[in-house]
Amino acid sequence: MRRRLAQAVYCVLVSLALFWGSPAWAATPELLSVPQLQERLTSPVKLDGRLTVDLRETRLDLQDQAFAQSFYALTQTALQVGAVPLSLDLSNAVILGDLDLTRLGLRTPLVGDGLSGLLPDAVQRQLMTDRTRANAVNSAISIYRGRLTLANAVVTGQLNAANTYFLSEIEAQKATFVETVLGNQSRFNRRVDFSAAELQQGAVFSEAVFFDRATFSQTRFSGEANFERAQFRDEGRFDQADFRAVSSFRRSDWKGPADFDQSRFAEAVSFARAQFSSALTLAEADLVGPVSWRQAQFGQAVNLRGAVLREQADFGDARFASEAVINVPELAFNTQTARILGTPGQIGRQFAVPTLTGNEAVLRSLVRNFRQLEQVADANQIEYMTQRLRLRRLAQQLRAVDLNRASFLQLSRLGLTAEQAEAVLNYRENAAFTRPADLLKLPEMVASDYWRVSDRVVTDVTPSLLGRLALAVRWLGLGLLLGLSRYGSSVGLVFGVGWVAIAPFALAYWWLDRDTTQPLPLSELVSPLLMYLGLVTTGIALIYQGSPTPGATLACLTLLVVPILAVTSYRLGPQRPGDPSYFTQDGSARQLRFLIARLPVMPEYYFFRDRYVRLVRSRRWNWLNYFDFSVNNSLRFGFNDTRLRDQAVPGILSLLVWYQWTLGVLYIALLLWTLSRTIPGLNLLLYF
Repeated sequence: MRRRLAQAVYCVLVSLALFWGSPAWAATPELLSVPQLQERLTSPVKLDGRLTVDLRETRLDLQDQAFAQSFYALTQTALQVGAVPLSLDLSNAVILGDLDLTRLGLRTPLVGDGLSGLLPDAVQRQLMTDRTRANAVNSAISIYRGRLTLANAVVTGQLNAANTYFLSEIEAQKATFVETVLGNQSRFNRRVDFSAAELQQGAVFSEAVFFDRATFSQTRFSGEANFERAQFRDEGRFDQADFRAVSSFRRSDWKGPADFDQSRFAEAVSFARAQFSSALTLAEADLVGPVSWRQAQFGQAVNLRGAVLREQADFGDARFASEAVINVPELAFNTQTARILGTPGQIGRQFAVPTLTGNEAVLRSLVRNFRQLEQVADANQIEYMTQRLRLRRLAQQLRAVDLNRASFLQLSRLGLTAEQAEAVLNYRENAAFTRPADLLKLPEMVASDYWRVSDRVVTDVTPSLLGRLALAVRWLGLGLLLGLSRYGSSVGLVFGVGWVAIAPFALAYWWLDRDTTQPLPLSELVSPLLMYLGLVTTGIALIYQGSPTPGATLACLTLLVVPILAVTSYRLGPQRPGDPSYFTQDGSARQLRFLIARLPVMPEYYFFRDRYVRLVRSRRWNWLNYFDFSVNNSLRFGFNDTRLRDQAVPGILSLLVWYQWTLGVLYIALLLWTLSRTIPGLNLLLYF
């Protein structure tokens, strides 16, 4: 019985506390009369170092026409007349009806000589050059000079701040606006703060200009939020804002950072044709409705770290500066319901994640998104980025140091100081490192040193010699695929690699097979050299066009081709033939042929050998046969079937031919794989 009575008393006390503590049921302020208003206007107080008309915790009935007429007339005279502007503090006030701030300002024409001498020169110049109103000869603007404070205030009607120039701060933290807030075509010279405010019927700030920081953090926009053509000359903060209806930032201009961290958009939001000179941040934002960045311009990064995309995100025709990327680590979106749209062939290059770990699902979703849209180039670009990150991780694993086994010398070479290395050894005596972040537990370790070495340490068992060898093979193979074909995403790059590799072999065959007993005419030297330069120049141009690291690609080709050619030329120099040639050709037919399965040497059976005749080197066009042989040996395609003799041929020359043939097999596989990944129809058959 006592226990039930205690519970009942406790519930009553909690209910009373909630009842009296709730703002909706708090004690209503006393209604302000005209005499009381006059008294407060004539005796301002000093708040935060400024002379302020103190109307805090009052109740203004602006629905009463007589009181409203007196309020606007008396307050406007007190605030705007005088060398020193007065501030107006309406904190915790309840305003019944509409609050028209334009009637509290100083009405001033935009053009002509009617600008008030009370305004600073910079403000006057801005008003005179205001392009959005320059054509309106009779237009005017309201100048509000003092600071306005509406913290925790409740305005039951409309707040009208349209077409007004606010010279000082506006502070409306935790304010409640029952009707629409109008700030269209206004100028805010100092900071504006609507943090944690509640705008129940929407906000209109179209064509407004915020010269200082504009803060709408944790603001709830229950109605439509209209910021079309608004200009943010400083930082615009909408972090943790709640947009419950359609919101529009079309053609808005952001000179400073645009912060939408942890914001929520329940309906559609449009940033179409907006300009972002600084970073746009939507980290951990919840995009429930569709979002549009069509034809937007980005000067810096777009941060979507941890954001949730539930419908469509449209980056169509958006333009990105060279350093602007879309950071999508930990981005969450389901390709069955959400889509990311963009300019085909371009949007895929804009996405970026810092590491592969933790982002593999994001990258797979992006690939599937673009494959479903049949934007194969963008899907391949995402896969290329994924494999580059995987290559970096393999390299880190190869050179990584195991914290649980590393010696003092290894830790020092890693970059740790002597004190830090000693601390690692001491820590291991009591407990093992389970993850690299355990280094931060050491008092000697600072964050900057940890991030400098975090990607070069591991805590699991160090791979054995065979394990490291397997890692090295994987790293080398993946590096070749990336450097020679952009992981199967660039046909032009693969063809460029082929031309650069084919030309040196062809020139070498011609040089090594020439008749050294006869002088070489200059005319016969020019033709093969021109062909060689043409193929190499074309190949290098394709490589520079298709490879992000053309220097590395050319270095790889140099290592694959030049050493074997140099050794062959050196060893075969004294054995160059007089006559006949080392090469033969099929004389039974002259036609273009695809010879995929053919070997580079003559057939063994004599009945077939009768068809082959040796090259006649005295003909000026004979050099074409060597280029034909090199193309056929690599691409399995040529205008005649040229092969190597299998008798009385130096072994080093046979080795060179078979080496190129082996490279040709790998090259054909690379070419077919790349074509399968870049032809849309075939691509869909392979991946779905």
